[in-house]
Amino acid sequence: MPQTGDPAFLADRNLDRSDAIRADLEALGGTAGVPVLPATEAYVARVLSVRDDAPAFTAHHSTRYLGDISCGQVIATMLKRHFGAGDEHVSFYDFASAGGPVPIRRAYRAALDGMPWDAADEERLVSEAKHAFQLNAGIFDALWTITQARDAA
Repeated sequence: MPQTGDPAFLADRNLDRSDAIRADLEALGGTAGVPVLPATEAYVARVLSVRDDAPAFTAHHSTRYLGDISCGQVIATMLKRHFGAGDEHVSFYDFASAGGPVPIRRAYRAALDGMPWDAADEERLVSEAKHAFQLNAGIFDALWTITQARDAA
């Protein structure tokens, strides 16, 4: 979704995870009949609303990808350990073909540090990153509620 004029690192194909997540979802049984959560719809709406604001969009991009690159490694390990997930279920978190998570994370952070943004741009990025974290937490809260209701039934 990067736009013309966005920082180049937003279009880094090493971060394109769409094929991997599709494969994971298929390995988990597909998405037919699975409703989109209102919390997910809210997240998508927010990202779309800031897509033409490079610092704000970058906040969502960096929150998403730095999270997937860093915390995602822990999530993949926990999914394997506690739920018996195989590699075919967590390929979304596998960055080996892109050089591994550490070099990607370092390059991404260096690109962020090198942005020629002014104080107002940086404030928008920080403010929007906080909002992105809240939206992500909302999705996890919704999933937790569903899991608790399912387990209680």
